[in-house]
Amino acid sequence: MRLDEVVLRTLEKEPERRYQSATDVKSDVQSIATTPDMPPGPTQILPRSGMTGVTTSTPHDPSSSSVHERELAARWILTRRELMERVRASLRPLFRGQLIQILIGILLVVLGAQCWARYTDVPHRLISGIIVHVYGVLLIAAGAAVCTRIKRIDYAESLESIRRQLDSVRRVYLLTAPLVGFSWWLMWIPTAVSLGFDLVVHPHSLIPSLLVGTIGMALSLWLYWRVQRSESPSTATLRRSLAGRGIAEAETLLRDIEQARIE
Repeated sequence: MRLDEVVLRTLEKEPERRYQSATDVKSDVQSIATTPDMPPGPTQILPRSGMTGVTTSTPHDPSSSSVHERELAARWILTRRELMERVRASLRPLFRGQLIQILIGILLVVLGAQCWARYTDVPHRLISGIIVHVYGVLLIAAGAAVCTRIKRIDYAESLESIRRQLDSVRRVYLLTAPLVGFSWWLMWIPTAVSLGFDLVVHPHSLIPSLLVGTIGMALSLWLYWRVQRSESPSTATLRRSLAGRGIAEAETLLRDIEQARIE
C-alpha cells in the first residue's frame, strides 16, 4: 500500500470504506515508513548512429530519503487533520439539535409574552405566560451555551486540550439536559394555558396533573442522578445516550487517536 492510498482511504465519503479507527491508520503508515525504498532501475540510453547501446544506472540521490521523510510528515499531518474532521463531524448533530432547541425557546418566549401581556388581569394566564416566557429564555441560554463551547474547540491543539474542551461541552450538556427534558412533566400545563386551553387549570384536572408531574419529575431526576454515578456496565449504553451520542462518538475517536499515538 502506498501513502497516497492511506490518505485517500481516510478521505472516503462512505463510512464503511474509511478506516474504522486511528490505530488502523497508524499501522498502515508505519508499515509504509518501515518498507525500504525500491532501488532505482537502470536507465537505457538510446544508441546514436555509429554507437552501440549503452546501459547505465541513475545515480542515487542522497537527499531522496529526507524528501521522503518530509513527505511522510506532511501526509501524517494531513491524516491527523482528517481524523480531527471526523471528531468535528460527530458533534454536528448535537450542534444542530441545540439550534433547534434555541428556535423552540424563541417560540416559547413569543408565546409566553403574548399571553401575559394580553391577559394581565387574568391571574392564571398571567402566571402561565410568565413561566413559559422564562422557560423559553432558559432554553435559549442552554442551547447557546452548548453551541458556543462546541464552536470554541480548537482541533489544532493537543489531544489533551481538545479533550478538556470536549469535557466542558459534556458538562454543560449534562447540566442543562434535565432542565430541557424533565421539566416537561409540569411545563405542559402553563404551555397549554398560554395556548388557550384553560380547562387544564380546573381543580379536577390541575391537582392530579401537578401530583403526577411532580412525582414523575422527581423520579426522573433521581434515576438520572443514579445512572450518571453508576459504574455498572449495564448502564454504560444509557449513560452514553444521556451524555449525547455525538459527544460519546467524539470521545471514542479521541481515545482511538491517542492510543494510536497520533499527536
